[in-house]
Amino acid sequence: MNEELRLKDLREDHFFTQQQLCDKLNILRSTYSKYELEINTIPLDILCKLSNLYQVSIDYICGITNYRQPYGKYKDFNYSTLLENIKRLRLEKNYTQEQLSKELSCGQNTISEYESGERKISIDFVILLSKFYKVPTDYIIGIIDV
Repeated sequence: MNEELRLKDLREDHFFTQQQLCDKLNILRSTYSKYELEINTIPLDILCKLSNLYQVSIDYICGITNYRQPYGKYKDFNYSTLLENIKRLRLEKNYTQEQLSKELSCGQNTISEYESGERKISIDFVILLSKFYKVPTDYIIGIIDV
């Protein structure tokens, strides 16, 4: 990801130690530490929990925007909704998988595997789609309505 994650800043703004936050997220501190250091990519479900906990958009957490407020009322993360949204957005814009793959410089198989759920979708791909379609990452992920 090109943007800088604001994980540490948000955690410190809310006066959490890494361990306190990890207890809330039910993950190991060593795992979370690697997210803060950007050694490992943070999973979408954890990003959604942090978005809700801190009451900020995922775009803000990921450094895409400086606007702190969430875009709308938060909904629980559902991976199926994400899969539906990436396919629906493609169809609404009248793109085939092949056309979209060329626009995003990835293989058609990648788009197909993302849409079918055969391949796990990363925040990096969601950000790429967000910028391409000019919609918030929160909307693509399905935790807000627009």
